[in-house]
Amino acid sequence: MGARRRPRCFVAMAFDHDDTDGLYERAIQPVLKSNGIIPIIINRREDNRDINHQIIEQLNACDFCITDLTYARPSVYFEAGYAQGVSEVIYTVRSDHLRKNQPDNLRVHFDLQMKPLIKWTSPEDQSFPIRLERRIRATALRKYKESQKEKKKQQQQRDDFAHMPLMKRLIKLRRRAVSAVKKLGFSDWYPVIKPYNRSLGTDPFFAKKAQPQWGITPWLVSKRREKKLLHLASVRVEESLTLTKLRDEFGYQFVSRVYPPHLNRYEMIEERSPVDQTIEHHFLISIKSVPQSRIMSAIPSLQWDPTNSRYILETDWEHKGTRWETREKKMYSISVELSVLRILYVYFIDNIQSFPEFQSCLNNILQQMGAKQ
Repeated sequence: MGARRRPRCFVAMAFDHDDTDGLYERAIQPVLKSNGIIPIIINRREDNRDINHQIIEQLNACDFCITDLTYARPSVYFEAGYAQGVSEVIYTVRSDHLRKNQPDNLRVHFDLQMKPLIKWTSPEDQSFPIRLERRIRATALRKYKESQKEKKKQQQQRDDFAHMPLMKRLIKLRRRAVSAVKKLGFSDWYPVIKPYNRSLGTDPFFAKKAQPQWGITPWLVSKRREKKLLHLASVRVEESLTLTKLRDEFGYQFVSRVYPPHLNRYEMIEERSPVDQTIEHHFLISIKSVPQSRIMSAIPSLQWDPTNSRYILETDWEHKGTRWETREKKMYSISVELSVLRILYVYFIDNIQSFPEFQSCLNNILQQMGAKQ
């Protein structure tokens, strides 16, 4: 077990003044030390890098910030403004800065007068460290302890996931994924059957009467139809989605294949009103990381949609065939041309480290899709 991480506090104030230096040495520093908090003061660090880079880096790394507005130093206001976006900020100020008609360098600017300022009169102000410590414990330290507790819980979940047998992880992930996607209205699920011979377009891909075998069936599909619109969902869960699996299986079967497995051309030719559009949602899930370069190398026709964190492809599928009809005891052949607009949405969830994190990613996708949570 490593040493427990101590909370860090960025201190932003106008140093090099007798009163502010004295306030830090006699009040702020002792309060931080007594609560096990590491103070971070930029101009007291030994670092040759650009000062602005150091400020941003340390503000991002700290758990909270104490900002003293005394003397209205612009750099302090900058640090306070940035800190508000990344952590808790506790404001302090010398009390005379709140009087009316003060010069610019001795007053509080902008709307910061509305903040719950902790006022002090001198470095010897006996009540200031008491009030400061009370504020730190009630706000910043409380949030820090809660975050540490959550991090510990998250780490335990990751450890449990990592030590679980691989097959058990895959089974649980498949069950969770299918259960979540059912909220989109896909109730019946079937395993994808890989064809024995690619040249035979008639080979069945969906074992329509088979029940999913969660331990040995990596790929599951579900369909539902609304008149001439076909909705499709597929879920594939693997330890690793390799280039071969992406290109030769998913890419070949669902993207580049002449006969997509969910569009049965023989049945469609016989129909009077066949499907003319598909909306497809494909969930590709990998415990290990899947770099974007691998995805684009395997399926270059996919287009990345950064707004919704998914890949999109619109493509037309066409097929010509013949339907035989009997009229007056004679057989007539009728030429049929099928044309289907296919809209594919492909979602990748990879680098899975725990079940709750996986579920959170999955829920975010479904929320974007409008599924009922």
